[in-house]
Amino acid sequence: MSGEYRVRTAGSEYDTLVHVREGSCQGPELACNDDTWQLLSQVFFVAEAGESFIITVDGFSTSSGDYRLEVALQ
Repeated sequence: MSGEYRVRTAGSEYDTLVHVREGSCQGPELACNDDTWQLLSQVFFVAEAGESFIITVDGFSTSSGDYRLEVALQ
């Protein structure tokens, strides 16, 4: 579906860092965030129907652990 999407890591157990890229790992970056609230990340980006994107959940510095990823059409 076309529209604005929200990606967030609320409920994750470590300091997350989120990247969203268009099409592939080398595609243009649509959004990136570290620490929207406390140590968790949130980004917004616009996508058209049929368009693909890559969401990467990373850890700040050497942070790692279990994460929760929520993707929602706004």
